[in-house]
Amino acid sequence: MPAAKCFVRPTYGTDAVQIFKDIRYGQAVNPYSGKQTELLLDLYSPGYDPRPARPAVVLLHGGYLTGGDKTGDSMPDLAITLAQRGYLVASINYRLAPVSAISFQLLHSHPDRAQHIVEMVQEDAKAAVRFMRMMAKEWRIDVNRIVIGGDSAGAIAALYYAYVSGAPEGNSGNAGYSSAIHSVLAISGTLRGQAFCGTIDRELRAHNCKIRSPPAPDVVSQISRGDVPMLLWHGEKDQILPIDNARALWERAKAVGVPSFVLAIHNGGHVPIYEGLDPTKPYLEKWLSFVAGSLNLTEAQCPFSQAGTLEVAAK
Repeated sequence: MPAAKCFVRPTYGTDAVQIFKDIRYGQAVNPYSGKQTELLLDLYSPGYDPRPARPAVVLLHGGYLTGGDKTGDSMPDLAITLAQRGYLVASINYRLAPVSAISFQLLHSHPDRAQHIVEMVQEDAKAAVRFMRMMAKEWRIDVNRIVIGGDSAGAIAALYYAYVSGAPEGNSGNAGYSSAIHSVLAISGTLRGQAFCGTIDRELRAHNCKIRSPPAPDVVSQISRGDVPMLLWHGEKDQILPIDNARALWERAKAVGVPSFVLAIHNGGHVPIYEGLDPTKPYLEKWLSFVAGSLNLTEAQCPFSQAGTLEVAAK
């Protein structure tokens, strides 16, 4: 998957990125509160950009599925980094569960309950992707180049979205549009229940984990030939969701021919976003190149250049 260099280097300064806050993309009843929840997103758009079709990214924040919002977990910094390179980015809020619904004890005694909560988040994320397609003409979105991504709990939901079958489309909004996605950007995510570990050894294996599979779910085997590419961005010293999990996903993806890449942040902890965004470190170009390659952006128009012309993406 050759990288399109103009989607790796920044075309716009941070001050040229336009941010539109609290755009309503849907609504749904939260089954835990019984109340209707308005679903909102913040949109990050490149500056002056006349391209007729732009790749898009939908981001899901972390927070253990019980907290957080679209402005947390450095989601704005990640969104701005992508918008500087010509992506249209939506950072979304989604329905949350109460802390009591996803405790350690519950995960061990009723592991399917956590999966149901993840499905609720997926329903909202699918509504957001459908909303991007509904707005494709107005926002000039390339509907064949949409990434789903997130960190921690958001990354888990994104991975389930892309690789685990059986989740309903839900009723969060924008029926009649496709919720298909084309690439995944998972920061500190997992598809197996191994979490909150006591130690990480020299081989980056986790030990003494409070959550283990079994009884917690392990759905790594659902990654299948023909699935979309995955970027697994992970800290080597993450004890909350250890890099063991990323290794398991990568090994499965390799076995079935799904393009994948593990961005291992040396000595990084849980959700090492700033390390991956730091232009002085060896990570930024790597993950941007993988995302661009996963969307085949060598065939796309570059972001509007400083010279004032549209370019064809260079390999």
